[in-house]
Amino acid sequence: MFAAVACLVMVFAASAFARDARLDYLVNQGKVTEEEVAAAETEGPSTWMARDAYDVYISGFTQVWWSYAEDRDPDTEFVLNRARLKITGNLGDNWGFVINPEFAGGVALMDVGAWYNYGDGKIFVGQKQMPIVLENSTSSSMLDTIKRSQIAGQLDVRDLGVFVDYGFLEGQVGVEAAVTNGTGTNTAEDNDAKDYTIRVWGKPFMGTEGPADGLLIGAAYSMGDQQELDANSIDLGDFDRTIYAAMVQWVYEGIKVQGEYVNVDQDLAGGGSNGTDGWYALASYDLPVDSIVVTPLAKYEVLNGDAVAEGEWITLGVRISFVGTHDVKLDANYILEDLDAGEDVDEFILQLQASF
Repeated sequence: MFAAVACLVMVFAASAFARDARLDYLVNQGKVTEEEVAAAETEGPSTWMARDAYDVYISGFTQVWWSYAEDRDPDTEFVLNRARLKITGNLGDNWGFVINPEFAGGVALMDVGAWYNYGDGKIFVGQKQMPIVLENSTSSSMLDTIKRSQIAGQLDVRDLGVFVDYGFLEGQVGVEAAVTNGTGTNTAEDNDAKDYTIRVWGKPFMGTEGPADGLLIGAAYSMGDQQELDANSIDLGDFDRTIYAAMVQWVYEGIKVQGEYVNVDQDLAGGGSNGTDGWYALASYDLPVDSIVVTPLAKYEVLNGDAVAEGEWITLGVRISFVGTHDVKLDANYILEDLDAGEDVDEFILQLQASF
């Protein structure tokens, strides 16, 4: 009930105080970042913000799904997938904070913590998205497809710890590092070990003002110890987990091509090892049509591993972004599943998103 009420409140707020969807279009094209949009918005008048050096900005979004799968029971589902509120604020010139609760399916915290800006860098202490794969670093409101990739789902989206982000060469190269619990979102630490993660990315042709200007390449590495339990929840000790990732993204005049590869290797405490690897490639094209932006897209992905449902997935979809005073998106995805073992379940999903 609380989640439903929160959803209705956020939809109402979205229609009354919504952000112009053209800003989303610019973010999707890589022209500006979410942080730059938020900083720009805090400089203007708003009923949601204080008008002094200690600005507070409130935003949020809600997503409602309707899905159909012929070989699923029940074959039709209606889901309040997300209902999130985000409160960010500046505590002077260099300090800030974020509180990002989720109300769908109960109340939970997503991003929460404080940051300190130092030159071209930022230190964040709290819980936030892990700097490994691009899809998990992307807000749920800005994903290309309704669902994240299978390989991205094998990793924790968020964790608690210390995060450092620093840019070099006027934003042409970036380094992100984190020391975290290694236990995922809103999960207490289960051992004394920490996970160590680093991601390095670069835009080698930035500033050339040509097709190659929007090329980004990067790689990530993460290592740490995880707790292993047997079938009776008896602690078998810690095991090593190592994650490698590589990514490429190209954005040019409405065209977006993105791909990532991830490998997860685990040496089990009880003996033996298991590994998981996978990749995806997607392409989309933003086509402005009067007061909307129509974005057809396609994604192909593969997942392999010792303890996962191996297979291939194809997602075909279209997103309609309504440009104007309301920030509303309508997504339609058809997901074709081809599992190596078990019954395939193809799924059609409609998603309505309202943001403010």
